[in-house]
Amino acid sequence: MTCMYAMICIAAIMAIAFMVVRLKTRPVCGMLAKTAASVAFVLMGFIGIYQNCSGFSEVLLLGLVLGLVGDIVLEMKLVDTERSDYYFLGGTTAFGLGHIAYLVALLLYASAAIDTGVQSEALISVVIAVVASAIILFSSRFMNIQFGKFIIPVAIYTLLLTYMTAFSIILFLGNCNLALIAIGMLAFLLSDMTLSTMYFGGKADSKELFVICHVLYYGAQICIASFIFIT
Repeated sequence: MTCMYAMICIAAIMAIAFMVVRLKTRPVCGMLAKTAASVAFVLMGFIGIYQNCSGFSEVLLLGLVLGLVGDIVLEMKLVDTERSDYYFLGGTTAFGLGHIAYLVALLLYASAAIDTGVQSEALISVVIAVVASAIILFSSRFMNIQFGKFIIPVAIYTLLLTYMTAFSIILFLGNCNLALIAIGMLAFLLSDMTLSTMYFGGKADSKELFVICHVLYYGAQICIASFIFIT
């Protein structure tokens, strides 16, 4: 556990350093700092597997790696502004694939830890995700958030993320060992909702939203990486 706490501290420090660098220097420096911060939670996953490898750990690690890829690609929006649309789609795709990896890992864990299966939980999560996604996308119109040409990829990503959040919370209610995953996915959802406000709500320069978004995001990834250590 000592190693896990040490890695949490390192990952948190790197995340804070990135936020400070991004707010005070040029985009290229911000991209390098963000890459370093994201490498920290991936490294945390690697060390967790080395110390406590289980059947689904590698899939969780894949999700963390895809998060690193998404971070780098999204950050390129600020470096190469002429191709920002492509970077947004690429980053969103990487994160979407990352959530699929997290889902597979969660299913592998649940199949081993829950004798009765998770069919009912999965179906309930689908209903919750559809309703929650519809509410999020519909209410955005009243908050001056305009997705425009990105409405389809945003809708697909929102559905996937709300499903993962609902599924992890429902499983946590029946198995307290999943607390870190449930907290991580909820923080992920809140982070991306904040990011949507920045990207599509005309608040890209808000320092407050930037900090909130990335505190939630790195907190989410650190929670997920920490789960590898304790299972």
